[in-house]
Amino acid sequence: MIVELVEEHAEEAAFLWRLREAAAGDPHYNLADLAQLDGRVEAHLDGLRLAGEAGWQACVAALEEDADAGAVFAATATAVERTDIDAIAAVLEVAAEVPGLAVAMGAALEWLPFETTAAVLPGLLSTAGPVALQRLGIEAAAAHRRHPAQPLSYALTSEDPDMRATAARAVGRLGLVELGPDISAGLDRPQNATSQFWSSWALARLGDARAANDLASIALSGNGHAEEASAMAVCRLEPDEALRFTQRMAELPDARRNAIRTTGLLGAKQRISWLLERMHEPALARLAAEAFTMITGADVSEELAATQPADFSSAPNDDPDDDDVALDPDENLPWPNADAIATWWSEHGPSLDKQRLLLGRPRSAQWLQQVLIEGRQRQRGAAAIELAAQFANRPLFNVRAPAFRQQQQLL
Repeated sequence: MIVELVEEHAEEAAFLWRLREAAAGDPHYNLADLAQLDGRVEAHLDGLRLAGEAGWQACVAALEEDADAGAVFAATATAVERTDIDAIAAVLEVAAEVPGLAVAMGAALEWLPFETTAAVLPGLLSTAGPVALQRLGIEAAAAHRRHPAQPLSYALTSEDPDMRATAARAVGRLGLVELGPDISAGLDRPQNATSQFWSSWALARLGDARAANDLASIALSGNGHAEEASAMAVCRLEPDEALRFTQRMAELPDARRNAIRTTGLLGAKQRISWLLERMHEPALARLAAEAFTMITGADVSEELAATQPADFSSAPNDDPDDDDVALDPDENLPWPNADAIATWWSEHGPSLDKQRLLLGRPRSAQWLQQVLIEGRQRQRGAAAIELAAQFANRPLFNVRAPAFRQQQQLL
């Protein structure tokens, strides 16, 4: 066996998974695009499987050299396939304190077939093991949309707020309406920002109107869960309240990007004029155009597109003295021709339905299902959240799951 080839499989699996994770939230990827990228990731994971012990050692070496999210993903997937709880715990020891790395572990457990993940679930969920492993087990079961059973009930009553956060998220993802009271009971126990958010998110997802207002407050506070909070809030608030919520967010200077995103998710024609105004601001123009498309279905990539303004500069650049190295968050969005879009709206807007819209149509379950099949990733995410709000007792469709599994579920 060629050691260099096995090491290449470990490196490429890690690299391609990082690309894949970015693509899962990218505005120009659809499910077919995601499937192609997933196939490339799987090919390198398969190389690690076939390499046996050498494949695992290559993953260990990659972790020791640079424990990034991709390396954690590849190592976790390999350890699980070996049904090696000790190896999983060793990866967790590296990843536990870094949220992005812990997410990568959960993604690996979700990636593998449930039959493979199920073989390690008893060891992960055992109360004799570390709490971090138990949380990983609950995440893994919920990712596969399987009920973790008794361990989930124990987690909902835990004094550990992080454990309760994991449990509440699982309840919301699975649509376990009958466990909503258990989440509510946990609100009297010690909380942190994460447990408070996921408890409110799950309760709102299950139909609790008061929790929807709590999510709106979280979104307006601008904490790290603001985007997820606002996405669920606008689906659960009454229409007039949701409209006022987006208007209040738009008045907060630090929340304007989220206000634009949330306006697109709300799907209300009443906010189109505000979006058209934002298209004249270069820093917000592309995001505003995406929200416009989310509501109306208009294709901004062709006759409604424009070229990048000559005086616009996005980071990073070639200036060695510029400390701003952040990537342009709207890099893959087209530049809008604001005047052409305003004309399009004046011609087509009056004929659009007055209900909340997604891509120009009312949000019927049939249309939302079609968007899940044919839409781009962010559009698909909006459809999934809306379906979850309409059918509280059904599992939340995961648009970031392995593409082959999504395709099976959508057939």
